[in-house]
This record gives sequence, structure tokens and C-alpha cells, in this order.
Amino acid sequence: MDRHSEDLNDYNKECNKIWVKEHKGQMILICEKYLRFLNKSESWSGMFSFYDVSLLLNYWIYDKLTQIYGDTNTDDINIGFGALQGKWGLFEPNRRDKSYYKKCKPDHTKVNHEDWKNRKKLYDYYVDYDTLFLGARAIDVLCKKYYKKIKEF
Repeated sequence: MDRHSEDLNDYNKECNKIWVKEHKGQMILICEKYLRFLNKSESWSGMFSFYDVSLLLNYWIYDKLTQIYGDTNTDDINIGFGALQGKWGLFEPNRRDKSYYKKCKPDHTKVNHEDWKNRKKLYDYYVDYDTLFLGARAIDVLCKKYYKKIKEF
């Protein structure tokens, strides 16, 4: 999401219409990246089925908004979320009604908590737990195997 690419210009015209009280230039960039994600990511939807794309996307948006407006400026953060919700609503209705796109609508109620950073860390830990645990078990088995081989010499 954070990488810059030339295709962001494809979304500039629409994102220049975003309405926020302050920091419009920074919000335009967030809007462009968000619209690019919506436009391009449906093809990836089956690849990351174990991730809650909606939650991760909302954490990404909230993180960007708090970097711009600060953690305590909830009015401007809510306005930013509302502006991005409005951009989500611009997709043609048949596309918006697909379950994948419904999951990608900004929803500040998922992340608007004082401890949102800790919640994200906990989510990241648990979503990766199985992968890390299985990897550690496989490595442990290989370590024991190689240890036996080395000991034989």
C-alpha cells in the first residue's frame, strides 16, 4: 500500500476532489493509494484468505490519518475516514455490491480505539502464529537431523 508508483496518477483527478479541513495534499496521496488498492486488489483476494483484509486496510488508513492529524484529533480523523468512505461509494454499484469490496469500505469503528496500535500488534501476532509455529517446528526437525549427521563425523 505504501509504495509509490506511476499509476497513482490514474486516481489523482478523483482524489483532488476530496474534502478535508486540513492537509489536503497528504489526504490526496492516501486517497490515491486507497483507490488503487480497491481497483487492483480483487485479483489478489484469494491469495490472502487467512488475513482480515478489511481490518488491515482500516488499520492502514487509521495509521495514516493519525500521522497527519495526530492521535487525539478525532474530528479531523473522522472527516478523513468519511472522505474515503465517499470515494469508496464512487465505484459502480455492481462492483460495490461484491462482498470483496464491501469488506474494503473504511470503517472507523473497527480501529477507533485508544489502544488501536496494541490491538494491531496482537492481531499481527495471532494471524502469523500458525506460520511461525510450523516454521519453527520444521526448523527444529531439520536442526536435529543435521545435528545427528554432524555428530556421526
